[in-house]
Amino acid sequence: MKKLTTAVGAAALLCASSLAAVGAEAAGILTNYSWSLGTMTLDGDATYRVPAWVRPDLPRVREGERVTVIYDTVPNGLPEVTDVRPATS
Repeated sequence: MKKLTTAVGAAALLCASSLAAVGAEAAGILTNYSWSLGTMTLDGDATYRVPAWVRPDLPRVREGERVTVIYDTVPNGLPEVTDVRPATS
């Protein structure tokens, strides 16, 4: 019985953690990127946190360029970028 309770608890934790990090996509004009703050802003004032492991990819996009941002929603914080690239359309 104890093993079953542990298994059910682990499954519930896995489901809860997957709900917390739901990926989404946004497109817009890159209006600001702050390397020191680790943030980027698209037109319309949508601001995203850019983790250090994503920053090496940013030289392929420039301010004023239309970009697509793939991000995870983070409870109690800015959405976190997982990928950024020039928009295709």
